[in-house]
Amino acid sequence: MLAKARPRAAIVTGGTRGVGRGICEALAASGFDLLMTYNTDATLAEKAAAELRSEYGCSAEHIGGDISLESTRDAIFAHYDKTFAGSHALGAVVHNAGQYVGVTASKCEYRGPIPLGSFTSPGISATPYSDNLRYFSVIIQGPAGSPYEGGIFRWGHAVRFLTKMYHPNIDKIGRICLDILKGK
Repeated sequence: MLAKARPRAAIVTGGTRGVGRGICEALAASGFDLLMTYNTDATLAEKAAAELRSEYGCSAEHIGGDISLESTRDAIFAHYDKTFAGSHALGAVVHNAGQYVGVTASKCEYRGPIPLGSFTSPGISATPYSDNLRYFSVIIQGPAGSPYEGGIFRWGHAVRFLTKMYHPNIDKIGRICLDILKGK
């Protein structure tokens, strides 16, 4: 007899409104349970979670805070571990929230190609996909020796967007809005 697959959970930053809410709806429709983050509007976050629960029958949790703060990122992971880690497989992490509020590519003065070598981290490699520099193939490896523990990725990795030149939320020296660096 085959073992029953564990339910999947997704973490979506900025998941309570706009594009992030749409991402949550698509994930919920695909059978994911959700942990959504928001910056300041707890009332809107609870309303979004309640609507997702009602419409899709999923578990929808939310946690607030400024994603640019390490304490917020730690709280997100702690909430995930408390709520989902024992029962779910982590199926997706979608970073949709901006870390640098008000900073967009149109306000930046970055020009020229980005040397990929300057953005490397242990366990991460990226190369242009084909010959189109707008798309990258990114490989993220887990901790040496045991990337998965009980089917759950244990956050010993770093996630960074590497397509900085075309991302809408970069600062003027080319840093992208996301650095989830658990254990940094």
